[in-house]
Parts: sequence; C-alpha cells; structure tokens
Amino acid sequence: YFANEPFADLHRVEGLRGVFVATLINGSVTEDNMRSVITFDKGGTWELLQPPAADSLGGTIDCQ
Repeated sequence: YFANEPFADLHRVEGLRGVFVATLINGSVTEDNMRSVITFDKGGTWELLQPPAADSLGGTIDCQ
C-alpha cells in the first residue's frame, strides 16, 4: 500500500482520559516509515513512544 499523504492510525486508551496512541505512516507502509506516538492531553502534544530495552524474557529489542 502506498499513500500520497501521511496518515495515522489512532487509538484511544480505554480508562485513561485524554490518552491516545497513534501510528504515523509517511509513504509506503514499511517499518522505516512508521512512528508510534502518544499524547496525554487529548492531542495537544505528541511524544514518540520509546521502545523497551528488553522483551519480557530479557532478550534485547532492536527497534529504531
């Protein structure tokens, strides 16, 4: 899938008022073109979600 315009997939976090998570996609749908962001103030400001350093089993996660 290719998009001419950037777009986002938006999800409200149930039980947390004003918290939303979005995946921003710019261009083709590849990991290099995707960014996950979060807002705590109904979209007033957005921050990149930082990946954890390790998975639940202690293995390293290589996420850019």
